[in-house]
Amino acid sequence: VEGQCPDSGVIRVITNGNLVAAIESSLKKLPSVEAVAAALRDCDDDALSLEALAIVQQYACPTDEQTAMLQGMKAMHPDWALAVPEQFMWVLGNLGSAKEKAEIWQFVRQAPDDLKPPKEMLNDIGYILDGIAKSKSIPRIFGYILAVGNYLNAGTPRGQADAFHLTLTFQECMNCKGKGDVTLSRWLFDSLSRTQRKLLDDFVCDLMPLLMKVGRAWVKKEGDIEVQKEPMIVLSECESMLRTLQKQVADRTTRMQVVLRGIEDMTDPFKLNIPSRMQAVEQEVTRLTDLLQATMDKYKKLLSWFGLDSRLGSGEFCLLWDDFLVPPSMLNRLDPRMKKEFAQAVFVRGKSTRAFTLDELLILWGIKPLELPKPPGAKEKPGARASGAEARSRRKVNFKEGPSQLRPDRAPTPRGSSRVAGFGVAGAASRFSTVARRSARLSSFRKSLRVEAAAGA
Repeated sequence: VEGQCPDSGVIRVITNGNLVAAIESSLKKLPSVEAVAAALRDCDDDALSLEALAIVQQYACPTDEQTAMLQGMKAMHPDWALAVPEQFMWVLGNLGSAKEKAEIWQFVRQAPDDLKPPKEMLNDIGYILDGIAKSKSIPRIFGYILAVGNYLNAGTPRGQADAFHLTLTFQECMNCKGKGDVTLSRWLFDSLSRTQRKLLDDFVCDLMPLLMKVGRAWVKKEGDIEVQKEPMIVLSECESMLRTLQKQVADRTTRMQVVLRGIEDMTDPFKLNIPSRMQAVEQEVTRLTDLLQATMDKYKKLLSWFGLDSRLGSGEFCLLWDDFLVPPSMLNRLDPRMKKEFAQAVFVRGKSTRAFTLDELLILWGIKPLELPKPPGAKEKPGARASGAEARSRRKVNFKEGPSQLRPDRAPTPRGSSRVAGFGVAGAASRFSTVARRSARLSSFRKSLRVEAAAGA
């Protein structure tokens, strides 16, 4: 902006009226010019907040061109006053490299907060991967599903499968239906809840850290609301954040070296404090980068164990499990009252998720009834039991302690099904996806399938 000396006797380098008003409004949030200069000279974190330091960078530190203008105009009119923005420019411009110092100082203060999201995400992902890899319940549940698939296809080559394709099987469990539109998934959860409840409860508990990292929210669609899911742990986002920080560290380090070369005073606070803080940031970025690589290797190993494509993103991996246990179709088909009073309180909570119980999951699947409080004014039917608030014992998930009793053992051979011996998750020899085409054998899950005969009590 061209500098001018109007007849008012005030020196202004910035003359655009609207811009001047905006700058002066921001500068009012700062302490005095002298206090800002002292804080910048001493690198005093307590004297200037990060918000104030950003204002200093943007509006109070002059460019080389503005500094030259101020010096020329001040020489021509030594008795004229400086406008408010120019007062800051004049004082800070005489400090030397004020803008560069402010930018580097702000970075070493802000970087620890910027490193928290990738750090927390990597810790969460590592905990989730370890829990799944060490889980005893997941292989046993898969053995159960495999035994059911072999039982349905008994007498055919499809009934001799030793493994199944995870993604296709989860899809077919929802697509395959018997009488009353009962899906195979619902039948599996119903059967397991009656015959092997502890196993099913352990399965849900082992996957809970993952399920709690999937945000679910209602979105309006065609006059109704439907659930929309968003995974909250995505390795690619973590990688992007760390790459950005790596570049910023390299850039700020180069600028810092330039500033340090211009400081001759060995007791200068910037020279004494900032390099060590920059080094600490660089070391933490390097540590998290190494942790990211180790986590990605662990994730690829788990994908291989499940026989999944190594290109499958961590977000898609989370949605694969969440859609199997908490299908969007089950949430969307609930009536408005159930959506509001049950689903929204338990499952659809945006990103503020919580652990849910096996009973709550069975209610969602329609396996266990839910007694909602009666609307105001509703009359109690004679002989009806009063519904009280039943205390639920929730299995709490602690991301720091980690899951207990978890090991990646292979599933035991179900009784009565010798074909499932040596069950392994990996392998693309899926035969279970043909279940949907054998609807004649699925006229009624409860009558045609006997868990005791297929997979043991």
